[in-house]
Amino acid sequence: MSVWRTLAAAVVLMLLVPVLGLVAMNNGTGVSEGSLTDFIQSYTVSAGDVRDTISAVGRLEADQTVSLNFRSTGRVTEVLVQLGDNVQAGDVLARLDSTNQQLSFDQAMLAYEQAQIAVQELLNSPTEAELTAAEAALSSAQGSYAASLQSTSPEEITAAELRYQQALQQVQSLQQTRNNMTTDLPQQQYQLAEAQIGAAGFNAEIARLQLENLRIRNQGPNAEAAASVTLAQLQLQRVQMGPRPEQIAIAQAAVQRATVRVTEAQIALDQTTLIAPIAGVVTRIGVQIGQPADQSSTASAVEISDLSRLWLTANVDEVDVDRVFIGVPAEVRLDALPAEGFGASVQQLALLPVVVNGVVNFPVRFRIESQDDRLRAGMTAEVRVVIDERTNVLLVPNEYVTLEGDRATVTRITPTGEKLSVEVVIGLRGDTETEIISGLREGDQLLLAPADFGTEG
Repeated sequence: MSVWRTLAAAVVLMLLVPVLGLVAMNNGTGVSEGSLTDFIQSYTVSAGDVRDTISAVGRLEADQTVSLNFRSTGRVTEVLVQLGDNVQAGDVLARLDSTNQQLSFDQAMLAYEQAQIAVQELLNSPTEAELTAAEAALSSAQGSYAASLQSTSPEEITAAELRYQQALQQVQSLQQTRNNMTTDLPQQQYQLAEAQIGAAGFNAEIARLQLENLRIRNQGPNAEAAASVTLAQLQLQRVQMGPRPEQIAIAQAAVQRATVRVTEAQIALDQTTLIAPIAGVVTRIGVQIGQPADQSSTASAVEISDLSRLWLTANVDEVDVDRVFIGVPAEVRLDALPAEGFGASVQQLALLPVVVNGVVNFPVRFRIESQDDRLRAGMTAEVRVVIDERTNVLLVPNEYVTLEGDRATVTRITPTGEKLSVEVVIGLRGDTETEIISGLREGDQLLLAPADFGTEG
């Protein structure tokens, strides 16, 4: 039985009991036929609409509510919203002191840019100027072929020998360093060590050729010039080869590491800013400027509710829940606006019940179809689900119909004042009225009490 049906029955009883009591006092021991006609309420059968509904009570809810907290710890420096403000997704709500995070981000960006420049310089080499100089040196050596040169002095040979020995020692030192590396070092460090050994070996070969060139100067101009040409060719080859693949790989790995550090620094910086993930209304602010904020706090810093669509969750009695289906229309009435009804529809039916004081109910979620600005989240409301309805049918108030098993009767008054118990066939029984399929006609007069005289039908 709905809340409205219960209220209607209570009102009828309140009206009926005093009347019967008054009649009984006036007659001493009983109620006469004339006094009943004078005091007991009557009803004229008429056509109208009837609904069979299920009622439940709940509160209006926002379409979505999001509780936000900072993902970092720090001091609040800005609160950019107030209670009731409308915000859009992406709007900044509040900020923490981000001095350290900003510094870390700037340093990471600088390291990233430097790594990018290093890679670009490797990829752009050799330059046009380097190629031109190497080619000119080779042309000069080839032009000097067969020219007479001075004999080499012992001091020059000694100096060249010393340079060659130093170059060899550099190669050996780098090889020893490479051999002493532990196995847990990154692969990039091994690649860098190999690149350094290769470069030192190349320098040692140049020093050897320079020494040989000095030693063969006294052998004749052709031998000296040939050595100069060979050296110039090696130098041009080195320029033309450009950076070795392992050098480029090491430089590119440095860029990747710098990119990761920039991403980490950006995340840490972003965590000092509270951003709205949805559009809605600010319904709670739990922080103030100057106060510390802790990411582990259970209380939200800012709460946003999407009020563009309101919902109502109400508990429906287990006896009625099987008559409720997705999409069924409903009407919502608010305690704050009792004279108005607002359209709604069933959207969700809970599979598991809730038990309150031994009463089994199933939560049902209704979508409020109205966009009325007077509706607010948290308002108490009664929802009535329309299970069935009839239009333009004969109607009799429920209290005028007496049900005994499958038999339904009413008390009809004849034009001469005679009271008759009439059996009727009823149809849809609504919250307050019952559809009469047969047994009565529009305009018939009914009494609220059973007849004492006569029977019809």
